[in-house]
Amino acid sequence: MESLMDSSFPQMKLVFINAILYPELPAEFEIYTSPSLIVFFEGKEVIREGKYVSIEAFQEKIERSYSLVFSN
Repeated sequence: MESLMDSSFPQMKLVFINAILYPELPAEFEIYTSPSLIVFFEGKEVIREGKYVSIEAFQEKIERSYSLVFSN
């Protein structure tokens, strides 16, 4: 995931949260599986994936929103 973000989406910030150390965050975001991926653009959740994620499919989902937000 780190290499995907660095190479394809350099203007996005990648954050990892340890649900054991911060149990209030999964509850706040209604996360029930691990791992879970949530993508926010301009403060709004646009993509949510859990458990088994195809990196290629995830990349395709991000590309549309990313190009709209960072097109300038």
